[in-house]
Amino acid sequence: MSSTSSSLSLQDGSHLYYTDSGPVPNSMTYTTVILIHGAAINGQTFERLHPLAQSHNLRTVALNRTEYPGSARYTDSELEELRHGETKFLERTAVRIAFFIAAYIRETGIPEEGGVVVVGWSIGTVSAMAPFSFPEAIPLETYDLLDRYVKRLVLYDPPYLAFGLELPADTVLHDPWGDATTKSPEEVFEAFKFWVSSYFKVPEGWAGTINELDPRKRTERTTVDSWSQEEHDRFFSQDGAARAEMHW
Repeated sequence: MSSTSSSLSLQDGSHLYYTDSGPVPNSMTYTTVILIHGAAINGQTFERLHPLAQSHNLRTVALNRTEYPGSARYTDSELEELRHGETKFLERTAVRIAFFIAAYIRETGIPEEGGVVVVGWSIGTVSAMAPFSFPEAIPLETYDLLDRYVKRLVLYDPPYLAFGLELPADTVLHDPWGDATTKSPEEVFEAFKFWVSSYFKVPEGWAGTINELDPRKRTERTTVDSWSQEEHDRFFSQDGAARAEMHW
């Protein structure tokens, strides 16, 4: 079965686009996995998971976060909150993700027994964690629905930034966000896509010291290089990333 795409209008006046593998035939116990993408590489990149879902009694739903294709954009006031690191921005993110999950449950009638697993990937882990971090910001009716359905939170490859950590002062590892050779947000994300999709090897017997890792800006082989132009245009969203992600 091929996946479908749609958009949900949310109670806060925004909307989020998503793709969906669809219900598992003859199952009332399947689990719905909501996938939240990271920076620049959007939810479309999960499309290859959709055909695999049903054989594992799963339904996969990949949303595009705010600022990404098909979804609402941030208002100027929201971007100001983000730039200044205001907690209410994260609270609003918590509510928006909660509203999406609740609207999806109501729209599709997914089985409560299998429930929902929320998966955040890379910097998308911040959005995934937000409803769990600010439950008091979520309206009670929405909270009660999620309390029944949401079973688990999975953080897939979370960056240090997601936990408010800083790199050690003596770090020589390449940091795409602090690269002085990139002059604009657009240049940052053009370089970022090759770095983040590179195939770096962890040294044998690695002791966990960051400066033992490969410091290059990219490897000879990257996932981005394997994309067709059509895939690149669908998976990579430089504009939204440049407008908002730098401030995350």
